[in-house]
Amino acid sequence: MTEEIKALQLESKELKEEINQLKGWISLISHNNTEIFGSLKWMVEAYEDQTISKEDFFKLLPQIKKDVTKHLQTSKDTSAWLRTQFGGFKPQQNTLNALELFTQLKEEYENALENKNLSFEFQGDPTLDIISDKVLLNFILNKVVHNAIKYSNKGQTIHFEASKTDTDYVLSIIDYGMGISQENLKLFIPSIIQYMKVPMGKSVPD
Repeated sequence: MTEEIKALQLESKELKEEINQLKGWISLISHNNTEIFGSLKWMVEAYEDQTISKEDFFKLLPQIKKDVTKHLQTSKDTSAWLRTQFGGFKPQQNTLNALELFTQLKEEYENALENKNLSFEFQGDPTLDIISDKVLLNFILNKVVHNAIKYSNKGQTIHFEASKTDTDYVLSIIDYGMGISQENLKLFIPSIIQYMKVPMGKSVPD
């Protein structure tokens, strides 16, 4: 009977973890979809309400197209990452250039950076190539940069640092916002790693 109780408790714990993960995925998809369609909806409504003129609306179409293209890629990246959370996924060993990763992020967050007058700068070796799973690394970097922009004050600088030690590649996103206390950080980081299902080690950003 004792063994049966232990088995049931373990099963209950695993089910709770799966439910929490599902809640996280739903929240993630909802958040991305809000960003994807929010600005486009605002533009259409502004035109319908005659807040902006027909001429201004058509002048904004190239930017709208650019934004929609970025958002569609975000949706694809999110879908690709979600597939990594199911059984049977094996991380790929992709060769990724650090400067190209930085450039991609800078282009993707161009509007958000401009809105807060933030500078996004690369530091380190521009020729540095790292070995990591492209989907997982891009997903993590996107979320870290998103938060760095969100919590930075206007006019500040965000650094993307790329370096290599004898044993590891190190990618760091450094902002100068309020930040998290060391005490809370110790609680925060393990929960992220568990949620992402990514082991600490090479190519995981600081």
